[in-house]
Amino acid sequence: MLNTLNIILVLIITINLLFIFIFIRDLLSNKENIFKEHHNFFIVSISSFFIYFMSSFGISDFVLSTVIYNKLNYLKSKKLIATMNISCVIPCFMMAILSINSIYVDPTTILVAILSQVTGAYLTPKLISKLNKKIINIFIIIGLFTAAIIILIGKLNFFPIAGNETKLFGNKLILFGILSFFYGALNNIGVGSFSFTMATVYAMGLNSRTAFPIMMGSCALSLPVASFEFIKLNNYSRKISLISSIFGSCAVFIAIKIVKTIDTSIIQWIIFLIIIYSVFDMIFRRNKI
Repeated sequence: MLNTLNIILVLIITINLLFIFIFIRDLLSNKENIFKEHHNFFIVSISSFFIYFMSSFGISDFVLSTVIYNKLNYLKSKKLIATMNISCVIPCFMMAILSINSIYVDPTTILVAILSQVTGAYLTPKLISKLNKKIINIFIIIGLFTAAIIILIGKLNFFPIAGNETKLFGNKLILFGILSFFYGALNNIGVGSFSFTMATVYAMGLNSRTAFPIMMGSCALSLPVASFEFIKLNNYSRKISLISSIFGSCAVFIAIKIVKTIDTSIIQWIIFLIIIYSVFDMIFRRNKI
């Protein structure tokens, strides 16, 4: 008999295989447009490998993608958001499959988190496509700055001390569901949900290790659901998404083997400085994303 975690894994596999089918079909239908994109294959490959290798250590791939593609001036705001979502579906799928079974979380708690994030992710892509480019840029800047603050708070040990609980009850569970809905929506404006989920897990007294299966399970379901809509809207870089899916998956496969053996403290400080630099660069130089 399937338990709740196995049901979640079956759903993750089913939805992601459906995404892969739709993604490949879209690529084949638009293969001429892929060759017209002038993004450098080598640069995108190395960038994608780096982004998702770091993501396996808990560094937001949305943050890194925003910083890198902003500096390369490869993508404008709306296309960047759609491309980031579509690019990370398959690497995140691999992360979930390789790691979600290793940490216990109460089935009801993880189900609420996942279903709420999926709902938030599904309802918002069309809304995002209607937003003004300047508004999207502001959201991205706020998201980058917030991610930097959360990293800093964590490094300075200002987070509430995480408890030993693996489940939530009553009002806490309801609040967690509401917040997870908004975290799913945040992915669609280029603001990754990892840091916010981690902060919420700490604040509600859950065991800190429960953040990982909650993040992986939620993203592995919400990202393909949102990406179905982004593919329909036909405003993403197919070349970057294809390269990222391939090299990002390779990076995840390698990183997941060594994730437990490396101290990420120095990496987190470096990423913090990179984010701060990028925020001020976007504000004062007004670079187009």
